[in-house]
Amino acid sequence: MYKYFKINNNSFQIQVFKRFILFLSITAFGFTAKSQKNTTIYQSISDYKGYSIFYIYKSVPEMKLNPVFDYYWYIENEIHITKGAVGGRPLHGNFVAYYLDNNLKEKGNYTFGLKNKEWNYWYPNGNLHKYEYYKNGLLNGKYTVYNDKNQILISGEYKKNQKHGVWKLYENNGKTLNSYIWKKGMLNGKFIINDSILTIKGNYKRGILHGKYIILKNNKIDTIIYYKKGKVTPPKPIVVKKTKRTDKKNNSFKSSENDTTANNKTKKCRLLNVFHRKHHEKIDKKVIPDNVIKDDKKLKIDNELNTDNKEKKSKYRLFNKNNNDSITNNNNKIKTLMKNN
Repeated sequence: MYKYFKINNNSFQIQVFKRFILFLSITAFGFTAKSQKNTTIYQSISDYKGYSIFYIYKSVPEMKLNPVFDYYWYIENEIHITKGAVGGRPLHGNFVAYYLDNNLKEKGNYTFGLKNKEWNYWYPNGNLHKYEYYKNGLLNGKYTVYNDKNQILISGEYKKNQKHGVWKLYENNGKTLNSYIWKKGMLNGKFIINDSILTIKGNYKRGILHGKYIILKNNKIDTIIYYKKGKVTPPKPIVVKKTKRTDKKNNSFKSSENDTTANNKTKKCRLLNVFHRKHHEKIDKKVIPDNVIKDDKKLKIDNELNTDNKEKKSKYRLFNKNNNDSITNNNNKIKTLMKNN
């Protein structure tokens, strides 16, 4: 019994689930039928362009219009474009245009009069001409342009209807002619412009030239211009990396316009320094000859002898003085005695 009831419960759940799915499908179909009633198919043919098939609203719906966006709308068998306004029934749904020979001309999608998702354009010979991607009326994604031989001419990317990232221009051979870097609709980064003779390399910063601007002729540097915030500036002085030796020898010398004179001065100073060093080394290591040593010894001996002789003479004079004094004293004594007797 328990198993029987369990099986019945499962079968009941399955039936409920099936009915729920049927209800959802019916409501979805009714919604699509209502939406299809609001749109109708129109066909327009012209003698020199071709014809197109598209969807439009029966009546003008209530929409919030943006003054920046381009709106596509239909009136009196013509499609019009206005910025920020609608004067008829807006295009809404798939859009396909053909040439007179029934070849595809363009194909895309509209939502409330705005281009949306992928858009492709073709040449009359059937080759792809252009690829774009829209998001609610704004270019947002890859952007490529081809020539009639299906070779890329332009490649880039949009972000909110502004150029962003690397953009390249190509020759018919497929070689890159020019390349730029964009950021939010402004040139910002390195760029290269190629020509048959000239090639130009430079850098942009927020849409203004900044840094080196090099012009090459036949792959050889012809001119170099320096920019700073869009204005031409003189070139920066060349900075030479100094080593310990150059710092010691050339502290007083700096880079200047007259490099030749500075180099000559440094060479002279170096030669003088070398000469003085060698001269002092010779003097320090110089050996005095024997003749000079002998002469020096003789002078020393003579000086010593002279000093000794001087001392002896002075002593002899003192001795003589003393003797003379004693003799005079004796004579005086004798004289006095003689008188007394």
